[in-house]
Amino acid sequence: MQEFKTEIDAAKESVETIKALQPYLSHLNDLPITSIGEMGDIMQNKKDLRNTRTVLFAAGIAIDIVEVVAFVVSLRTGQWGWFIGAIVLAVLGATWLVNFMYHRVAYVCPNCGFIFRPTKKAFFFSAHTLATRKLKCPNCHETNSCLEISANAKEY
Repeated sequence: MQEFKTEIDAAKESVETIKALQPYLSHLNDLPITSIGEMGDIMQNKKDLRNTRTVLFAAGIAIDIVEVVAFVVSLRTGQWGWFIGAIVLAVLGATWLVNFMYHRVAYVCPNCGFIFRPTKKAFFFSAHTLATRKLKCPNCHETNSCLEISANAKEY
């Protein structure tokens, strides 16, 4: 008899937990079926994004090495043309890297799930972390930290 009371109490507790969670789960019915496939695409593009970041990192290190070497050569020889040339090269390299990154990434709005590419101005000047960028979604017009994804799979 005690075992049945324990089972009944456990079942009542489970029902109360389900009732408490139910309001938070009701919005899941509104998700379109395609969102599951889109999430799979996003995960599949993770490797492409990692490759893009690797190229950016390697090119940035190469530019830094050229600048340091040119600075040391300029200090030792007194000819500052080497350093000025390295600075010009660094500016050109950084411009190329920003353009390279811009054409290889897109962003997902966390509010509506819309995938988009921002304007170059918004891309360049917006606050960002390694994986997100604060952008205004062209679909829902909300400003959020949008997730960065690889743009290789789709045209934007």
